[in-house]
Amino acid sequence: MGLRGFVLAMLLALAATPPAYAQRAADDVFAVRGVDVDRAAGTAALARDQAVADGQRVAWRRLVERLVPVAQRGDLPALPANRVAELVDSFEIESERGTGTRWIGRVAYRFQPERVRALLRARQVAYAETRARAILVVPVMIEDGVPKLWEDENLWKRAWIGLGPDDGLQPRRVPEGTLEDIATLDAAQADAGDRAALRRLAEVYQAQGAIIARARIDTVEGQTLIVVGFERIGARAEDARWQVVEPVRPRETPETVFRRLAQQAALGIEERWKAEVLVGGTAGAGGTLRATIQAEDVRDWVAVRARLADVAAVRRIDVLAMGRGGLIVDIDYDGAVETLRTAMAQRDLTLSAAGDTWRLAIAGQAAPARAR
Repeated sequence: MGLRGFVLAMLLALAATPPAYAQRAADDVFAVRGVDVDRAAGTAALARDQAVADGQRVAWRRLVERLVPVAQRGDLPALPANRVAELVDSFEIESERGTGTRWIGRVAYRFQPERVRALLRARQVAYAETRARAILVVPVMIEDGVPKLWEDENLWKRAWIGLGPDDGLQPRRVPEGTLEDIATLDAAQADAGDRAALRRLAEVYQAQGAIIARARIDTVEGQTLIVVGFERIGARAEDARWQVVEPVRPRETPETVFRRLAQQAALGIEERWKAEVLVGGTAGAGGTLRATIQAEDVRDWVAVRARLADVAAVRRIDVLAMGRGGLIVDIDYDGAVETLRTAMAQRDLTLSAAGDTWRLAIAGQAAPARAR
């Protein structure tokens, strides 16, 4: 194919795959499912309508908890029911049952992304909407200096397994302790942060990396403490370490204290991820950067473009030049550049500085040639 034919094929690809930034797959972040409602009224139909309206407020609260860091929520006053209704795009009845004038159901709501973003920006509230790849949480219990992982008496592991499904931007998996799990990773490897073994176990659970959560019981001046050290490795984000120290409350049993700490830790993991991908508010006004994209043929460009359409921080892409070596594009984005890079990494895209411009490629690709 000559250069003219290559450019024509690129143009046809552009026409065949219209920009998806307004309706990207990431907009699933704005869908809230499994809202339980229960209402009684004069008629079954009226009870249903009122229950669906009640559910909108519950769904909005859950959406705010998903998108907005705890520290920012005080800047977002409660909305009246009619204002919440204006933000809802659609709803779906997932299950229902009625008895006379009572309606009990489970409803899914989808909010309008642009209206929600506009509301948060107008209130100067920083928010996150980049959903991370799932991460594996490996709960290691340290007793008398000895790590435990798969043992039944590992209350720390049992507490994590008991958390159930999550609804946030950082999905998590907890290994169940199957024979395959035990053969793949032992307690000593987990405690040592054995990357190869952790990567193999993460692959079993379709996770992109792991967080090792090492818990131990300590006593300081007569006060019993739970010390938990966290280590995130192998994720498509920077490795990180942090620690949480919590006192054991009066009358808490070992089961209840570890359950409470697992809930707090799960929230902390979610909050740390939000902090890395915040946009709006004081998180950075965004901007435009110029990047070279390697595209040896039309399929390469379509693959990159599909991933870009799923990056929440990307607002618009303008193609400036194209040729056999690839394309030169301007990318409008929200937030800081590091936020953009982290968000792109979740979609297997690497963004690296190249002089006054940037290079964008699918992870694992060679550095792009200059478009010509």
